[in-house]
Amino acid sequence: MSPLQTRRPALADGGAAAAADTRVSEQQGFAAWLRERDMQTLAIRGAALVILLYACVAVDGFGTVDNVKSLLQSVALIGIAAVGTAFVTISGNYFMLSVGATTAVSTIVFAKALSLGLPLALVVTLGAGAIAGLVQGAAVGLLNTNPIVTTIAAASLILGVGQIVSGGLTVNADSTSADVLNNTIVDVLPVRVLIFFAVALVAHWVMQKTRFGREVRLTGSNREAAELAGLRVRRVIVLAFVLAATAAALSGALLAAEASQGNLRLGATFDFDVIAAVLVGGVLVTGGRGSIIDAAFGAVFIGMVGNILIVSGQPYELQLVAKGAIVILSIALAALASRRRR
Repeated sequence: MSPLQTRRPALADGGAAAAADTRVSEQQGFAAWLRERDMQTLAIRGAALVILLYACVAVDGFGTVDNVKSLLQSVALIGIAAVGTAFVTISGNYFMLSVGATTAVSTIVFAKALSLGLPLALVVTLGAGAIAGLVQGAAVGLLNTNPIVTTIAAASLILGVGQIVSGGLTVNADSTSADVLNNTIVDVLPVRVLIFFAVALVAHWVMQKTRFGREVRLTGSNREAAELAGLRVRRVIVLAFVLAATAAALSGALLAAEASQGNLRLGATFDFDVIAAVLVGGVLVTGGRGSIIDAAFGAVFIGMVGNILIVSGQPYELQLVAKGAIVILSIALAALASRRRR
């Protein structure tokens, strides 16, 4: 037998071995990926897919273009605020419980400022939100106050200012000036949904690719260790609150543009819906784990469940029960996942 003939089987065997090693490596890689995934995240993703398929087949009117547009519009407002709140939660400061108040008062600020033109109205509204976040962030980050108590007190203060500014009355907005915010692209995709996508993608990039984003995550994982390592912990916390309040203000501006008015009753359920979106998405309530995209997906999931119940004619009370049950289940899954990692 020639040397060439003897080498061919060896080469074939070597190729088979290499292919087998590749398959083993791929399987191990998938197993490692699966272990890294949070049980809660996987469960919610799977549940979302099952619910979506069920709704498309069994719920009349769910898959229509008009309903999908309505779903996306409602999700966008909650999603923008949830994306901002995720910065606060991942930084280890639980939630900003003044989101609803900030959103409601922002509708009034936007409605009043709209006479200056849309660009200036947006600048004024987002600036007011940033100031509200700065005050709360300074209290929590610089003075080490309790974030829950601080943001609850801030909510009362913000609502009080809104009451003074509006005189307790509805402020009508010049709807023609804000029409661009209510438009749809090719009569399918609402502009506010594009804004939501843009905000989520930019925020995700900031969290994943910038020093600030890394410091947010490290601060949430262990604030004391982050401080000992020389990270800008206080500045990070302050900026996280500023981003969260600014996002809530943007949701308020979009809500006012849709309703053509500013009113303290608008966005009344935002606090719970935003918290639900953040938790359901898989962001760990104690900080350090989760991503911006998780919070955005949580908003989509919460919105989809609520939309299905509305389309199927279920009462509002059942929607509240469903959302509460989903949040409790998410917390339980997060606790189980935490035990598994230990």
